[in-house]
Amino acid sequence: MQLVKYFNQFMKDEVNLNQSRINTLDKKVATLKNFIKNSDTFKDIYIDMFSQGSYRHKTIIKPPKNNKEFDADILLYLDLVDEWEKNPKEYINALYEIFNVDRYRNIREKNTRCVTINYKGDFHIDIVPLIKRNGEYYIINRKDNKFEKTNPIEYTKWLEDKNRKSNYQLRKVIRLFKYLRDIKQNFTIKSILLNTMLANHIYEGDSEDVFKDLPTTFKTLINRLNNFLQTNHYMPHIYNPTMPKEYFMRNWTQEQYSNFRNKIKMYNDKVNEAYNEKDRDKSIKKWREVFGDRFPSVVRSEKLMETDENYTPYEEYIADKVQKISLDYQVKIECIVKQDGFRPMLLEYIPILKKKKSLEFKITKINVPEPYKIYWKVKNEGEEARRANDLRGRIFLGGKTHRESTKYKGSHFVECYIVKNNILVAMDRIDVPIEIKKK
Repeated sequence: MQLVKYFNQFMKDEVNLNQSRINTLDKKVATLKNFIKNSDTFKDIYIDMFSQGSYRHKTIIKPPKNNKEFDADILLYLDLVDEWEKNPKEYINALYEIFNVDRYRNIREKNTRCVTINYKGDFHIDIVPLIKRNGEYYIINRKDNKFEKTNPIEYTKWLEDKNRKSNYQLRKVIRLFKYLRDIKQNFTIKSILLNTMLANHIYEGDSEDVFKDLPTTFKTLINRLNNFLQTNHYMPHIYNPTMPKEYFMRNWTQEQYSNFRNKIKMYNDKVNEAYNEKDRDKSIKKWREVFGDRFPSVVRSEKLMETDENYTPYEEYIADKVQKISLDYQVKIECIVKQDGFRPMLLEYIPILKKKKSLEFKITKINVPEPYKIYWKVKNEGEEARRANDLRGRIFLGGKTHRESTKYKGSHFVECYIVKNNILVAMDRIDVPIEIKKK
């Protein structure tokens, strides 16, 4: 059986990185961006700074339990510096030196192609200088002191096009494969190679039926990948689809490939059995043979409302609705609590917010140049909201103010997003604990 709801729950509970951690990452990246572009060293050569890799592709997953940290890659797009043409490692050396200040000195690290900022216990950010020379993009290999040709922008466009053609399921399938790799740890493969191998099996003219939902897309792509692998006993040649001279198999051995080939065949057989099984309980058991005991069981799913009362399949995330996140600006929202017979008060000064109050959320500070669009998200949490089938979580277009009322006890929140040219440029959030004592 397809068990779409079970897959949605599994993605939310076990696979997808928590949205709160993504929000924290976005804010740290925005801070780093402002720090770099305003530094004496880079302010005159700074062009842009944007995400790449799994951060840009939205395929980051929760790290394994024994490794709570995840990583994010950032490209620092810079003008050429003539003095560094014969000594390119200076791009990385100079980047490392600007972090020789109190708040970064002890968490910076100089690596071969990047400078890493370690937010220990949560994530680390790899900042990779990117240079355009003679119309082509290059990163720097510090150890070899040379430029290396790359094209991350075109590759991202290619992968995003494949994601669209898969009914926006490819990203989710990649996360599931990464979950198998990182949790089961019985095969190894670089993420960019995994992405490419899966995306290569999304074809022009594919019918919508093969990508109609996540389990169907997962079955489609693992079937196609397995067919490809089984016809190639020896390691095939796979290149960057947007830069044919870049060989993606360079870091893989025949032994690693053979192991991957065998494991994919094993998983492929199990996936087909689970998908084709007509009995729900037996199908669940077979899907658990693929993904392990963290995939929802019958008992766990029947108790979903008890174990995760805040889950709703309708919740939306801003990262899925914009082309890019680049928090270059600031927005601040405040919440005014109103009640007949009492003067309005800011939520932050109220120790315990009661039900049946009127709330007005309003933008009080914003430095984004017009025009822009304002979006809001209201997420209710807790047993009362769940019983009323009112957990909400959709993102909607609005204005500079938004009104709500306090209906349900729980730890709710409201987020405001400022979008300009389909880019998220600023955001803010207010937690709204109703009849819960603030910590």
